Amino acid sequence: MLSTAEFDQKDVLFQCISQYVDSTKSVLDIGAGTPEIAKRIARISGHYLGIEQRADYCNELRAAGLRIIEGLYPLELKQKYDVVIASHSVPEAKELIRPFIGSMWADTSPGGKMILITFKGAFGEIAEFRDKLLGEYKPNDEELYAEIVSSFEEIGEYRSSTITSRIFASNPEDIANFISAGISSNITDELFRNIVELVRYNQKIGRYSFSFDHLVFEINKAPTRG
Repeated sequence: MLSTAEFDQKDVLFQCISQYVDSTKSVLDIGAGTPEIAKRIARISGHYLGIEQRADYCNELRAAGLRIIEGLYPLELKQKYDVVIASHSVPEAKELIRPFIGSMWADTSPGGKMILITFKGAFGEIAEFRDKLLGEYKPNDEELYAEIVSSFEEIGEYRSSTITSRIFASNPEDIANFISAGISSNITDELFRNIVELVRYNQKIGRYSFSFDHLVFEINKAPTRG
């Protein structure tokens, strides 16, 4: 059976990123992914460069007319950028997070801005479901979140905020299939049924929904004096 799930995440992420980008700014997009968001960012920027490690995504991005480097960030670049973005591309290993963020900062132009978007450290409905089902009310990836915060604090004063995206479906099992791994690494048949029942409470206008919180970290680099 085909999934009935629909997502607004790409629109939500673009709306967030677009407030920092205009035709006078160069953009470095780390972990560019598929072209849906990348094309929209490139369209409103003055100069766009995406970095992506997956060859199939790189092929799609280049076919969409985007300038792409295939590789795993950090890597050596020829210039600095006014806006440096990492949207859901921060490393999953704690020891890699600090050098990743440090390289983002080094690649940010004086007077520019560094932006990192992640699920790590977020609560939202996924935490509420964990609490109801497992008695564990905690954010996503606490240890990695702490390393992100520490890395930003080491650089200077930063701002964090939360944006929310949603998944919609006419079948609650479709949402349960998508969110189960975020609730527990051990999904039994009974736990899955309980997840489905919780999803059923989120029915609105004939559809079910589930929300995801994304944390947005941003920090400005001082302009060069003189």
